[in-house]
Amino acid sequence: MVVKFKFQRLQFSSSDGILFGTASSPSGVSLSLSDAYGPYGGVPQLNQNHCHIMIAVGCGVAPYRGFLRRMFMEDVGTSSFSGVAWLFHEVESADSLLYNAEFTQYVEEYPNQFKYEKVFRSEQKYIEDKVKEFSSVILNLLDAGASIYFSGPKEMMPGIRGILKRAVEQRGETWKGKRTSLRKHNQWHPMVY
Repeated sequence: MVVKFKFQRLQFSSSDGILFGTASSPSGVSLSLSDAYGPYGGVPQLNQNHCHIMIAVGCGVAPYRGFLRRMFMEDVGTSSFSGVAWLFHEVESADSLLYNAEFTQYVEEYPNQFKYEKVFRSEQKYIEDKVKEFSSVILNLLDAGASIYFSGPKEMMPGIRGILKRAVEQRGETWKGKRTSLRKHNQWHPMVY
């Protein structure tokens, strides 16, 4: 099947001025747009009372910013976010933290709903160290239905998987079975590059 697209220049107004863009669609065809990780960049639509564990290295925190804004800043209809969000963020040093003021504000305004763990490589700490520190809590949350997201360089995954594998095996389970279950129930979300 051949689909022909009609390209047109669009003009949008904003408080900062006029923005231009290009859009295309064949007449009468509905398009669904997404990136390599799906229609929401790997982060699903907001479940109002769910627990979300987000693990980021460097600028891998960027997809979570929008998700957290939706939880804590935007009006999302008739109900507000009542779940828990837990962000682990590894960077070189405190000067490298992205969106730190915004995330710190969430901690202050929503202390029972938002946890923010910062990890600095300059202090010889790595994301795996924080995951190990909280591995039993993370596994308990996953057992209760939480979702876990990973965003950053793919090199972060082997260490994290190793930590979680050891913690799962200490509980008398197999890592293969646990990870299969997490994937089956849509709780395991790697977005690594």
